Amino acid sequence: GVTLFDALLFHAIVPRRCQVMQGGLRIVLGSPFHFDIPFAGIREIRPASGSEALFYGGWRWATSSAGVVEIVRSKGLNVVISPSNRELFLEQANRALEA
Repeated sequence: GVTLFDALLFHAIVPRRCQVMQGGLRIVLGSPFHFDIPFAGIREIRPASGSEALFYGGWRWATSSAGVVEIVRSKGLNVVISPSNRELFLEQANRALEA
């Protein structure tokens, strides 16, 4: 029973992908869960070091230490994520943030 519960919990909270939406960023977790960050609350989106994926004071949604991105928020905790293609994600996210 505990193993099944742990497997379901792991499936529900591990990030699957990062999406750039019209109104903000969406971190898709296990179905049907997601974490939205509106652009109105984001100050900056920038590359981060791999050590920030392990030792970070904010929300750690990074599943890898390679290609880590930091989302600096104006309110609330900052967020680190590890999109599959960091350069493409940064380009699209910063373009949407400026619009």
